[in-house]
Amino acid sequence: LALYLPSRAQHFPWPHTVSLATKGVRACVFAEAMAAWQWFNAYRSHAHDGEIVVNLDETAINLGVEALRGYRVPMAKLRRCEPVARALTLAERRKTFTAVVMVCNASWLQPVLPQILIANERTVKAKALARLRDTLPGHVHLWRENSAWIVGEVFERVLDLLGGVVKSNCPRGRAILLMDTSPVHCLPRVLQACLRNRLRVVFIPAGCTSLLQPLDTDVFAKFKLQLRKNLHSILLESPSPESRDRFEAVLRAAVAALDKVL
Repeated sequence: LALYLPSRAQHFPWPHTVSLATKGVRACVFAEAMAAWQWFNAYRSHAHDGEIVVNLDETAINLGVEALRGYRVPMAKLRRCEPVARALTLAERRKTFTAVVMVCNASWLQPVLPQILIANERTVKAKALARLRDTLPGHVHLWRENSAWIVGEVFERVLDLLGGVVKSNCPRGRAILLMDTSPVHCLPRVLQACLRNRLRVVFIPAGCTSLLQPLDTDVFAKFKLQLRKNLHSILLESPSPESRDRFEAVLRAAVAALDKVL
């Protein structure tokens, strides 16, 4: 399975090859990985030159900041930053929103590829939604839903948005979509949405995503690290923000981290 990420993301080790046998992967998982490769190669063999390959996955972002061992701050801010280093309460750990992240093999498409942040109605108030959206880059979308978890209806909208970008920017108007086997990704309505948007799906088998999925191997760990750095820098200026200000701080930190990593 060989994909080529944008030249802007040269720190990703692509083409990405993994010896599954040396990673202790079970034989049944190895067979599933081989089947995924065969589907991918079949799609690529019938694809036209320049057909886009997109990897899509979700990750949760917490609104709190856990304590860091060896956390260093300027002496002038030492007293003010004390609340930043405390342990999170259970209620704070449950306050999360979801980032739907996409990467592709075309440097000219990556800057317009949609990146979606999904928060629930308690985290983002309706009257603040328009103001927050105005602060985001054009390719970053903020959605306010009943829940921050991905469900079939919401994921359909994600695919419709991706399909619209592909149709508008790609000569053939279609793409190969790499996803894991999360239950919501396998729903009939989701597969129908892929067909409607001319997205040909290749599922990465369970147990192999940490080895084969580009977002898991090369993006999310760096994204979370950069997010953490950005958020600590922001909270140093306001160590004990209100709930509304905390979400805005995390939102700014997440957008900056996406821009840095992608």
